[in-house]
Amino acid sequence: MEIIGTQPLADIIKGPVFHSHTLIQLLSFLNVFLYRLDYLEHIFCLFNLLSIDGQGIDYLLSIGGQGIDYLLSIDGQGIDYLLSIDGQGIDYLLSIDGQGIDYLLSIGGQGIDYVLSIGGQGIDYLLSIDGQGIDYVLSIDGQGIDYLLSIGGQGIDYVLSIDGQGIDYLLSIGGQGIDYLLSIGGQGIDYVLSIDGQGIDYLLSIDGQGIDYLLSIDGQGIDYLLSIDGQGIDYLLSIDGQGIDYLLSIDGQGIDYLLSIDGQGIDYLLSIDGQGIDYLLSIDGQGIDYVLSIDGQGIDDLLSIDGQGIDDLLSIDGQGIDDLLSIDGQGIDDLLSIDGQGIVILLS
Repeated sequence: MEIIGTQPLADIIKGPVFHSHTLIQLLSFLNVFLYRLDYLEHIFCLFNLLSIDGQGIDYLLSIGGQGIDYLLSIDGQGIDYLLSIDGQGIDYLLSIDGQGIDYLLSIGGQGIDYVLSIGGQGIDYLLSIDGQGIDYVLSIDGQGIDYLLSIGGQGIDYVLSIDGQGIDYLLSIGGQGIDYLLSIGGQGIDYVLSIDGQGIDYLLSIDGQGIDYLLSIDGQGIDYLLSIDGQGIDYLLSIDGQGIDYLLSIDGQGIDYLLSIDGQGIDYLLSIDGQGIDYLLSIDGQGIDYVLSIDGQGIDDLLSIDGQGIDDLLSIDGQGIDDLLSIDGQGIDDLLSIDGQGIVILLS
């Protein structure tokens, strides 16, 4: 059904069940009138005839043969011209007296980091208690997050199991796996989505003709539908033979010119007094590493308890993460299996 899901009105027709009479009223309003019903009067294939005299959808979205780009312009000027004042681009609109967006997000010339701080202390300080980091906050009596997600020291796998049986057992009937659930009398999913043993391809066809035939007019393919008088998509996205690059320019100047002020590029816009982005993300000339530290201690020290690193936090009684994701010392592969068989059995 994924092929149907990519077609027009996909959100309507790929639902499991719908009545044809209600949909026919909608199809008539949209000028989509060629459809086919199955024996339950459910629509299972249709044509999209949103064209005039064989002309495609592009023709409908045009005026006098001019395409969508022409509609979004004034006197031949493109969309960039519409988003500007006196020929100045979008960057000029988001500035004060030529100052860029960074200036707007600052206080007294101080950057965004200063705004998100208390007394010059950074964001890390805000997410801590008495100088203790975020790990300490998410723990109980120094125990880490893993302890919180367990019962009596048992890991998350134990919580998602029945009598020690893993997640696979929960998704089965009488020990049978997920494949059995998606079958009828032992027949697989392909059989369910078929008529009299014919597969999904047969459902998406008319008199044995496939999906390509459905998306064509008089045997002509999809390319023919997206063209005017045999001209392809490139012709539709142009004005007087000029391509997309010409549309995204003013007086022949390209996109780089539009994203600049007085000929200065994007780097200049993201700076204050010629100082770059690194300067903005610093305090008193100190870089981003200093901002993400407390009393000169780095991020690694913040993510530890009593000098122990992140690996120690993700363990119970010195056991690592692999041991936590196991039952009776068996690893994750054993959990995703049936009767000791590996992951492959779930895909067969």
